[in-house]
Amino acid sequence: MNKSFWGTVVGWGIGLAACSTTPGGHDAGAFRDTAPADYDAPGSGMDGAVAPTGTIYIRLVNLVPASPNLTVCLAAIPGTGIAPVTAHILGQPDPPTSDGTLPFPGVSPYLPALVYDAPGFGYELRLYDRAQLPFSALGICPDAGASPAPIVTARFTASDLMIDHHYSLAIIGVLPGTPVTCTGACPPVQTRLFEDTLSRPPPNRVRVRLFQGVPNIPAPIHVCFDFDYSVVGGVVMDGPVPPSRVLPPPEDTDGIAFGEVTPYIEIPPVTSTGAFYTHATVSGVPDCDTSTRLLGPITVPLPIPTSAPVDVARVFIAGDVITNFAFGRVGSMCTTATDCVAPSSICVGAACTCDGTHHCVDDIAGNLLPWRDVRGDVHPDAGVLPDAGM
Repeated sequence: MNKSFWGTVVGWGIGLAACSTTPGGHDAGAFRDTAPADYDAPGSGMDGAVAPTGTIYIRLVNLVPASPNLTVCLAAIPGTGIAPVTAHILGQPDPPTSDGTLPFPGVSPYLPALVYDAPGFGYELRLYDRAQLPFSALGICPDAGASPAPIVTARFTASDLMIDHHYSLAIIGVLPGTPVTCTGACPPVQTRLFEDTLSRPPPNRVRVRLFQGVPNIPAPIHVCFDFDYSVVGGVVMDGPVPPSRVLPPPEDTDGIAFGEVTPYIEIPPVTSTGAFYTHATVSGVPDCDTSTRLLGPITVPLPIPTSAPVDVARVFIAGDVITNFAFGRVGSMCTTATDCVAPSSICVGAACTCDGTHHCVDDIAGNLLPWRDVRGDVHPDAGVLPDAGM
């Protein structure tokens, strides 16, 4: 994948506990945990007198730079009328793309979870390093507080969620020992829970938004689009119309900070020409000013490998609903590729280069994962990209 990105999001935190873990190996190029969309969570151990009131749907998004693959455990939080339940491992292998764990960067299908009308009822997700807790379908997880410790734990109750709605739980931050340089202390591993919209946009429109999961980008950002930029035969054909800001919406004057998600906006389809730029948001400097440019141009179609799942968008076609997840980390400054292989470099990949923005680029460099917001049995045609090479 081309190691550059143009994005970032406004979410809210949920309770969590981060544990010290040294990052391990990850599956390069992996995009998702392959637990199937119709996977049912283990039984809740409910007293027969308590009936479920409905189902919620949650997908997990691993954006922690150089994170090991994560084994996902789910348990119900005991409440009135609910017996304690041992946590079970979620997921299902789908060779050769996944062993059932959640890679970096990775997005799971929507996992359905029943909601019960009982005070205090909810769920606890515990995410473990695959090396410490190997995947086993519906295997028993360690008890809370037992060894091995999870990388992160997230709890949410029925009062946090709405029946029949869809949510993303993004895992972001920096694990101890990861080669990431931040201004001040790097943010620890944490989560953000935010609601998704799967309903189709109006005719000939695309619904898009951005989530900012890059922990060390220099400033809050905004994204600009130049609709008449194109490359023909290797020659740049930049038209007279300057780039204009597309995200965040005009009323958000502060830019997009780490851990934020923008509201959805509706745009015309973007399928053949144009380029996106990422800019720092600087007080007193106009949007899209060349002096604030951080990354770009990222041309359309987006530089997504043709081997990516159809959930990953190279172009934005009419009817699409897309969340663009910004992931990875910004590399150190450089003048030549030699700077990126010096002992002081933070690059960890064997192929480490100096890109056009004078940053070192390797296998955990900043990038964009434009993921279609679609459930397996909801608008399946939104996941089809005709003539897009996927």
